[in-house]
Amino acid sequence: MFKRFFFYLSFFILSLVLVKTIDLGLSFFVNEQQNSLDTEIRNDINRNVVLREFSPNQDYYLTPSKDYVEASKNLERKPYRMRTDENGFIIGSQNIKSQGEQNLKTDIIFFGGSTTECIYVEEFFRFPHYVSVIMSQKLRRSIVTLNAGFSGNHSMHSLINLIAKGLVNKPKFVILMNAANDVGTFSKTVSYWKAPKRRALIQEEKLKSTDLLGVDEVNIGDSVYILIHTISKRVKDLLIPNSWILLRPLIVKIKKENFVTEGTDEWEGYRTKKDFKTLYTEFEKQFTFSLKSFIKISKIWGIEPILMTQFSRWTFDNTDFKKLYEEKNQSISFDNFIKLYQLSNQLIKKVSKEENILLIDLEKVVPKDDRHIYDTLHLSKEGSILVSKIISDKMIENFYRIQN
Repeated sequence: MFKRFFFYLSFFILSLVLVKTIDLGLSFFVNEQQNSLDTEIRNDINRNVVLREFSPNQDYYLTPSKDYVEASKNLERKPYRMRTDENGFIIGSQNIKSQGEQNLKTDIIFFGGSTTECIYVEEFFRFPHYVSVIMSQKLRRSIVTLNAGFSGNHSMHSLINLIAKGLVNKPKFVILMNAANDVGTFSKTVSYWKAPKRRALIQEEKLKSTDLLGVDEVNIGDSVYILIHTISKRVKDLLIPNSWILLRPLIVKIKKENFVTEGTDEWEGYRTKKDFKTLYTEFEKQFTFSLKSFIKISKIWGIEPILMTQFSRWTFDNTDFKKLYEEKNQSISFDNFIKLYQLSNQLIKKVSKEENILLIDLEKVVPKDDRHIYDTLHLSKEGSILVSKIISDKMIENFYRIQN
């Protein structure tokens, strides 16, 4: 009897180990676009304010696609670890260490899009994490930082994230770097409130699990359903996060507006035709309002806001990037896009001065080469290390005193 029990127990344990091993192996085939499908079920009502973030308590690996690597420079095709805490913040080894120390409060939260996320940089060297390493060493005490970056987020998404999960952490500082995604959205729709479903500030739908179950409506009062859903989700997150990312497109009938497949126009039906002068003026107004909203809410809650300009390799005379830009279905010319992007950084500097807050001018100091930026916009490992040093030096110079 005991031998049979031991046999079945061993078989069960070995099966779990095998499933987890296979899942880790599948991480090599998981890319950022597939991962964007793995969003949380949050509400059962028709209209939801979207918290664009990584799912909480995750630990998996993402590998850039072969095409993405070939189109980039100085980017290695390998699995990159992605870990998040209970609030969906991207973390690294320094955060894990800090969790074991008592009474440690969050010092800095970084907000932004994929350039803050740094998904294809080793987690230790992602600048929101590596800043904590550098500053902790120089100040001889633990500095805790969190990374709220998420691909595609513009400043209004960051504002929502600040309110929903940033303020409760009571950080001393919040650092915002948003520009490209604001420009990208405005160049197509001339509004923060008009965007494809996966980018929209508000989603209009019912509980997403109805798609998975193949039914039109779910009775939320059904405790059995809630129990089964909760257990299955926990098992999925713990045991097969990578497999789920790969398999979900086959399980769920993804609607066109939820998932952008190759050759489709994500922004079809959302584009708004405006003359460039009107677009320019409206962007100047709304982007300024968005930045000031982030700053004023932070200050009201006793948090020091900091703005950073955004680095890039976009220039008027870069014919290669112009060709790549024009290959996609764009709403404005390449030159006008560059003008709008330059305006975004000018406004960041202007608002920083008007609100009397610290500006970290990364656009000025990060070299526009493939050694530091592997495509048009995203930092390489070397670029991330450089940015970490720049931010750390600025923070120590303005807010911290080195302990002797």
